[in-house]
Amino acid sequence: MSNLTEFPNINLIEEQACDWIVKLEGDEPPTAKEIAEFKAWVAQSPRHKSVLLSMANTWGGMDVLSGLSVPHGKLSKITKFKDWLCSPLNTLTALLGWIKKVLGHACRPIIALPALALIFTLGSSAWYVVNQTPVHSNIYLTSLGEHSVHTLKDGSLLWLNSNTQVEVNYSKTKRKIMLLKGEAHFDVVPDPQRPFEVYAGNRMVQAVGTAFSVYRLKDRIQIMVTEGKVDLAIVEDALVLTPELTALTNNSQTRKERNTTTENEPVIKKILTSLTAGQSVMIPAVSDDLVDPVVTHERGELARKLSWLQGKLIFAGESLDEVVQEVSRHTPIKIEVADPELKKLRIGGQFQAGETDALFDVLESGFGIKITRVNKRYVQLSAK
Repeated sequence: MSNLTEFPNINLIEEQACDWIVKLEGDEPPTAKEIAEFKAWVAQSPRHKSVLLSMANTWGGMDVLSGLSVPHGKLSKITKFKDWLCSPLNTLTALLGWIKKVLGHACRPIIALPALALIFTLGSSAWYVVNQTPVHSNIYLTSLGEHSVHTLKDGSLLWLNSNTQVEVNYSKTKRKIMLLKGEAHFDVVPDPQRPFEVYAGNRMVQAVGTAFSVYRLKDRIQIMVTEGKVDLAIVEDALVLTPELTALTNNSQTRKERNTTTENEPVIKKILTSLTAGQSVMIPAVSDDLVDPVVTHERGELARKLSWLQGKLIFAGESLDEVVQEVSRHTPIKIEVADPELKKLRIGGQFQAGETDALFDVLESGFGIKITRVNKRYVQLSAK
């Protein structure tokens, strides 16, 4: 019996992974035979799957793999670190190999070097946006027009919409997320011993293993659940006792016994409601009462509302006023609807988030709206 272990050819695996991603992302859906071949390729080794997932995450192709039932799995800390460290270079190397394969193996250096330079420039820019490094260990943020996705240390996934800031704090008993501004989507790895809690001000969303979005507006907070179940509650800050504060606490009339704790744990003031998959609710940021009813969404409507996860904006009958509000979240351009009646016009279409020119072209050619570009940062919409 041989004691030699044959290691997989990583360059070949990366090149094959590129081929599969390009094929699966094509205009034509894969055939049953191609799907079977793809799954057989993934099953060859753990390395095949980890390389594929790493590249798909970098290129934004995770939705395709999810549709083909390719499990993300939970990677070890060492594997995560190696993937994080090597993924940009692996992706660029594999892309060059793929281009060489397409152009022919006789590709001359004079062609390959400019291609490599272009790939490195584009890859570096995309890598910065998609895998943006936190400002420090537990802060994640995006600027206006940016979107990002991050794998947290428990394997849960965090998506950030445009102009969003999140603080992540994990302990042995809790997984706490503070949504400081904007909108985030969470795909939570189940852990009954450590509930997953998202805070927007003094509003709390608690889950064990589920997927949901939280959008923090000026005076409201929107919660939408795509998988599982979440509980909503209003909390108030608990008093944190330290040795220096103990003597003062004994003589204070303002510190109530029910708020006394030895840990920085919030006290639940009021349970609002629970949401299950396909449901959403808008809760006030100040009032303790649940004003708006829970809304149940059809699957297609839910997909449209979460289309930003794929960098898209999809509308199906929303008013022009609603469309402008949503588009404005992804661009520094101020868009004003000059005609009040025009705000009621129903709009349908699909656009890449931040690509305002495409939206303006559709509004002008398909809906008879006059587009007046006052300056680079100010556009007026009016009836022709």
